[in-house]
Amino acid sequence: MGITVGHFDASDSEPAERRTGVGKRGRADSMHTAHRAAAFNQRLTEEIHTLIDDPRPNITHAEVMSRIQTRIASHKASEGKSV
Repeated sequence: MGITVGHFDASDSEPAERRTGVGKRGRADSMHTAHRAAAFNQRLTEEIHTLIDDPRPNITHAEVMSRIQTRIASHKASEGKSV
């Protein structure tokens, strides 16, 4: 059995006031956004754990800057000799 006859009163309906985002499409979009956020969080968590578990020694920012400044100076010095 199903509904075979229906009487509906839409006289109070205002299409301009219709809420957006409701219904199946709105719910599907919300779920899609939630799934994308969950997937991003999962990838980020895995990446963080990979970095935490990295056995290479940590070096400070100052050490990195010192090494790069040495490389830059060496590069500039070698450029000056070949000119």
